[in-house]
Amino acid sequence: MSHLDAAAKEGLRTRVFGILSKYKSIRSISVISDTAAAYALPYVNTPDDLFWYAYKTMTERFQYYLQDISRIAGQRINGIIVCDHRAPRDDRRLQELHSSLLLGRHDSHSNYANLIEGVFIAPSHLSVGIQLADMVGGAVLRRFKADDSRFFDQIAGTFRKSDQGQIEGYGLIKFPKKRG
Repeated sequence: MSHLDAAAKEGLRTRVFGILSKYKSIRSISVISDTAAAYALPYVNTPDDLFWYAYKTMTERFQYYLQDISRIAGQRINGIIVCDHRAPRDDRRLQELHSSLLLGRHDSHSNYANLIEGVFIAPSHLSVGIQLADMVGGAVLRRFKADDSRFFDQIAGTFRKSDQGQIEGYGLIKFPKKRG
């Protein structure tokens, strides 16, 4: 989008978000990490720890979503996790992390029965899905970091919700959860 001016970029985002919002089957799940609050926790000491808990939280919500739609469909619905490629060493750590979740090699984890295989890693410029996920992530970031909700509001209907329509904790997860 670097070749577009600001108005054209905004128009393109609005059209893409309109497409995402048009289909009831598209659901968004996003984690918002408060880095300072996370590092205040006794079990978050490194960037890998922070990534682990955010990733674990997001994949759990995806598994719950797959379970929900499996109940509605009356048959098991499976899904895959696709992530943007980073550095080779980081990609290997992510694959190991994902495997430990699927195989239950961690103290506290969900049952990931609906996830297929390991994590699929691809460069974002080669994956339309990852580019769309980046756009959703950007809209969430703008909403919570810059208090700019114009894009978030366009996709708010895509977030996974509770039966009562609550987004927080379902499609929009804060890590760590606020206490009090």
